[in-house]
Amino acid sequence: MTRPERYLNLAARQHALATRSQLMALGYTPHDIARRIARGIFEEVTGRVVRIGGSPPTPHQTAMAAVLDSGPGAVLARSSALALWGLPSFEILPLHVLRDRSGRGHETTLATMHTTVRLDPEHVMELYGIPVSSPVRALVDLAGVVSYGRLERICDWAWSRRLLSGTSLHEAVAALCTRGRPGAAKLRALLEARPIGYRPPESSLEARAAEILASAGERALQAQVDLGDDDWIGRVDLVDLELRIVVEIQSDLFHTSVSDRERDRLRRERLRAAGWIVIEVAEFDVWHRPDRFLAAVRQARAEARRRLAA
Repeated sequence: MTRPERYLNLAARQHALATRSQLMALGYTPHDIARRIARGIFEEVTGRVVRIGGSPPTPHQTAMAAVLDSGPGAVLARSSALALWGLPSFEILPLHVLRDRSGRGHETTLATMHTTVRLDPEHVMELYGIPVSSPVRALVDLAGVVSYGRLERICDWAWSRRLLSGTSLHEAVAALCTRGRPGAAKLRALLEARPIGYRPPESSLEARAAEILASAGERALQAQVDLGDDDWIGRVDLVDLELRIVVEIQSDLFHTSVSDRERDRLRRERLRAAGWIVIEVAEFDVWHRPDRFLAAVRQARAEARRRLAA
């Protein structure tokens, strides 16, 4: 394989990028690199990173450039990492990079640099060819700069999509949550509410409902539970198994067609015939009028207790 072929092969894996040290390892001299920059074959991104001339810049390329510019062992981190993993409400830019404090890293003008005394191999992954913090490491690193409510939502979203688990979360906090670490109290509270067998909500809507109940001191509802009499009736949004209450959230996105409404009506009838109290709440109320959602749940629980006492 020729030297240009080796370079193109490397750049193809790195979003059209290469570092000067990588090019020199392929046999290029500083003079070769300077000459190719002058001819437009290479374009200088930073003093340490070049890209294929004419390649269009993308967020992934910019992220890769920041990691390469930060030196060996650096990874995309914090909000940038969570954005790369696909978590909603996060964006790759502005970039955040993490590197080992004892390593051969560099400062970079492309990202905010964070350093750590501990960057374990299991917390370093690769996604779209970019070295990136694992979701659980990114969550731990963000704990000091986001609210507890947002930390909970990040955790539950990632957990429900198997980007982290109870085991990985508990192990990461045990390893990294040293005295004085920013966000340590929030992380400990997160673990206390989420033992290893915890089952996270399957949607942000369910997480919002859980947040409303917890803030009001109400006992939590279980999410996404299969119910039935002699045979399966259906999976319901939220349920109080002790008081036999089903809470169905009428989504703004789903359950809007005629067939959906009819199917929902028949399921509610079967549940009521089986002795369940079924209430319906609007998605809009869960997000924007939590008092209405809370009142509906409390009213249903009061009715259920009257039934039990009769």
